[in-house]
Amino acid sequence: ALGDGVGLPDHGFTDALKHARLVRDRAESAGRYEEMLAVIRLAAGMPAIKGNQVDWHAAGADRQSGARIKDEIGAIQREAEVMLEAARSQALADLLPWLRDWVMENERQRKANGTATFQDLLAWAADLLRQESVRRACLRRWSHIIVDEFQDTDPLQAEMAVLLSATESYNPSQPWLEARLIAGRLCVVGDPKQSIYRFRRADIAIYDAVRRLVLASDGEVVTLSRNYRCVESIIEL
Repeated sequence: ALGDGVGLPDHGFTDALKHARLVRDRAESAGRYEEMLAVIRLAAGMPAIKGNQVDWHAAGADRQSGARIKDEIGAIQREAEVMLEAARSQALADLLPWLRDWVMENERQRKANGTATFQDLLAWAADLLRQESVRRACLRRWSHIIVDEFQDTDPLQAEMAVLLSATESYNPSQPWLEARLIAGRLCVVGDPKQSIYRFRRADIAIYDAVRRLVLASDGEVVTLSRNYRCVESIIEL
């Protein structure tokens, strides 16, 4: 209805038409899957139309033409996004089994070579504590567990603290956040406002969950409000 958009003010409508024609031409010549995927990405990236119907009418089109084309381009964009998401999901589904095997083989090699990453130290220690015989031996060996900077613990570290503090009746096959703690055994110190290790999976939700576990196990929350680090003039300010 609008031809090539000649004579329209520069409000992005002609760019959208050119982009749509490019998508059409690429789609007609695409053969391989990779080429079709490139066309879908191109369709999803079509620019938005920002014209108004007065300009379209002045260029010789009826008032509804521009709106109709705008809706059609929007529908193409949405459909392209759905197709892209399906392609991403399929690619991930194909990749995950290979990635799982690769990760497990690398871990096996590290164990065989006697080397460990920081994450290995956490994961292997947690695996040990999930064994009931090991956990009970730790319960007999240590009477109190104290964790400082608790706002920066990741889920594995928090789980280990709970496993080392749960009652003997706790079964490690159960979710660790449902454990009952030995009263007075676990002491954690932390300040949620100072949590800076999100990139290492530190999560304030874990902090709050363990806090609730302590309270549910006849524990208490004590606020540390006295500052021993700063001179009096800084504290007064």
